[in-house]
Amino acid sequence: MLNNPTVEKLKSLKLKVMAEMVSDPDVHLRELSFEDRLGLMVEREVSA
Repeated sequence: MLNNPTVEKLKSLKLKVMAEMVSDPDVHLRELSFEDRLGLMVEREVSA
């Protein structure tokens, strides 16, 4: 799976929340554009 290396890289960068969101995506977020999903991941990471 392509996401596994990405998830591992996010974890190595100490981006735990983003890694969790990539490895276990919310089906409702698929309706959002890439930019909106990325923005949401960044916001959640900053708030964690």
